[in-house]
Amino acid sequence: MNNLSLFAGSGIGDWAAKQAGITTVAQCENDPCCLFCLEKLWPGVPKFNDIRILTGEPLRRLGRIDIISGGPPCQPTSLAGKGGGDKDSRWMWPETLRVVGEVQPRWLVFENPLGIRRRGLDGILGSLEEAGYACWPLVLPAYATGLRHHRKRFWIVANSDGDGLPRIQDLHSEEDRWWDASAESLALYSWARGSGTLAEVPGHADGLPGGLPPSPRGSLLRILGNAWSPITPMLIYRWIAEQERRCGY
Repeated sequence: MNNLSLFAGSGIGDWAAKQAGITTVAQCENDPCCLFCLEKLWPGVPKFNDIRILTGEPLRRLGRIDIISGGPPCQPTSLAGKGGGDKDSRWMWPETLRVVGEVQPRWLVFENPLGIRRRGLDGILGSLEEAGYACWPLVLPAYATGLRHHRKRFWIVANSDGDGLPRIQDLHSEEDRWWDASAESLALYSWARGSGTLAEVPGHADGLPGGLPPSPRGSLLRILGNAWSPITPMLIYRWIAEQERRCGY
C-alpha cells in the first residue's frame, strides 16, 4: 500500500506506516526543522511544502495512492489555544479535504487534539461522508499502548467503501459519536505487549524511535511538537493492512 503523508512533521507517522508494510510515496510539510529530518530520514521521497498549492496532478504521477494520512495544524482546535476553529488562518481542513477529493484514496488516517470534538468535527465528518467515506472517529491515548504519559489524541480512520469498518464500529455504542479507547487501555496495552509491538519501538516515555537526526537549529522540542507517538498509528496501520488482506486487495 502507498501513503501520502500530509503535515508529515518529522516523519514519525511514516515510520509507523513502514512497520505495517506501507510505503510513503510523498510528504507535505512546511516547517524547516521538520523538513530537515524528512530529508535525512526519507531521502528520495518527493517533498511538497505547501498543501494550499498541492494538487492531484503531480501526485497522480507517483502512481496509486491508497492512504492519505496526517495531522492538520492543531492550534485552531487545541484546548490550550484560542479555539479559533475554522476562523483561524491555520485551519487547513478544507485544503486537506480538497486533496482527499482529488486523490480519492481508499483509506484516510487523521489525527488532532481532543478540542476538535467541539471545534469542527461534525463538519469534517459530514464532508467525508458526503464524499463516500465511512468514518470511524476515536480517542486513543498514548497510555493505552503502554507509554508512560497520557497524550490523548483524536483519530479519524475512514474507508471509501466501508470494508471492515462496521465490524469495528460495534466497539462503541450507537449513542456515541466516537469511541474513547481510554477505558479499554489495559486490554489494548496487553494486546500490544503480546503482539511484540512495544518491543519494536526503542526510546523512552515519548515512544519515539531512535535515529532522529539533530536539527542544525537545535530545535528538538519543535520537532517533537510536530510528531506523533508512533505506537498509536502503528496499531491503526496494522489494522488497515489486515483489512486489506481480508478483503483481498
